Amino acid sequence: MIDICLLLEGTYPYVTGGVSTWVHSLISGLPEFKFGLVHFSNSEKVAMPKFILPKNLVHLENIPLNIRKDSIHLDALLSRIPEAKVYHALSTGFAGLLATRKKQMTNSPMILTEHGIYWHEIELGVDELECGFKIIHSKDGRIKLGRSWEEWLFRFKLFARTAYEAADRITTVCNKNRDMQISQGAPASKCEVIANAVDMLPFRHINKKFFENDTINIGLVGRVTSIKDIKTFIKACALVKERLPKSQFYVIGPTDQDPKYFKECRKLASSLNLSELHFTGDVDPMDYYEILDVAVLTSQSEGQPFALIEAMAAGIPVVATDVGGCRELLQPAPEMNCAAGILCPAGDALRVSQAIQKLCTNETLWNSLSRCGKQIVATRHREKLFLDAYRNLYAKYLVLKNLQMYAPSRNRLTQQIEFA
Repeated sequence: MIDICLLLEGTYPYVTGGVSTWVHSLISGLPEFKFGLVHFSNSEKVAMPKFILPKNLVHLENIPLNIRKDSIHLDALLSRIPEAKVYHALSTGFAGLLATRKKQMTNSPMILTEHGIYWHEIELGVDELECGFKIIHSKDGRIKLGRSWEEWLFRFKLFARTAYEAADRITTVCNKNRDMQISQGAPASKCEVIANAVDMLPFRHINKKFFENDTINIGLVGRVTSIKDIKTFIKACALVKERLPKSQFYVIGPTDQDPKYFKECRKLASSLNLSELHFTGDVDPMDYYEILDVAVLTSQSEGQPFALIEAMAAGIPVVATDVGGCRELLQPAPEMNCAAGILCPAGDALRVSQAIQKLCTNETLWNSLSRCGKQIVATRHREKLFLDAYRNLYAKYLVLKNLQMYAPSRNRLTQQIEFA
């Protein structure tokens, strides 16, 4: 019997990114538990894992969703989800929907964790679901998987409320996310913030100083997708280049997740004569943390970005958009009496460029933010805190499951979920 079955969409172990980093750290860091993992996607083709799988990941199932235009039949999907003592969904989308149904069938505890808030990202206009389905064609706005954008938003808010009601515990990475969960009916008594965390050891040898050479290296660590708003970063880089011509710019992350958007980004960089901009592709960002002088994030939506936590652990000052948990991360509670970065409005290339220039021309400010970033990570985002929180959570529900202390759940879902 598997201890914990994780249900997730379009991420670990086949895609790099923050959620994948989180999942790998969770499983690797809790070797006393046997994990199973169910990965939902829109493709029958199974990709090669991009991580070395931990030994305690004893079951890996890849399930294509095979969504028809207006409906999805659950029976075939549910039969492939293994039996487990605890089910742990990492979104309120299809993963949350199926975890809810599995709980109702097996009377097992269910934990729900949200990094980004699924329905909120759709509300912002994201045109791709976590599992890889395109909702909206880019040119004429037609819907690929049925009905209108408003109806998609309505349905995914309904899925979220269903998962919030069914879950025994709801965790997320920042207070802003928790507030959004509660706004859609999540009981406050169920909700808990468990911050993202990193292992500090790999960063200890990095000793950043204010511009040791003439070249200034400015980088964004993230996937080249529209929700990361790479185009705003490119526009900001062009403005920085006018004032700081010796700058070099890097986009450090996969370029194959949205080929069309990547092509548009390269075209934009070319139109701005930005030959100093480098797309690295899917590489280990640790190699770049050693050379970066400023880290930038221009996302339209975030939970609590690992890229910023890693940059802070390396002592790199940050410029980020004021979305999701970025404010909590960079400008924590007053008792810490410091900040690790500068916040800007989403989509504002001018403000982002001004913030970068400010950091690059003010050694006192740069040193203060560098020092504070390390302090915040060491105090609030140590890996042990994260692992202990989930170790205790799993232990609690495994004990309750073993004692069979769960009353049967009411079956609120039919065998077929209609989008219409």
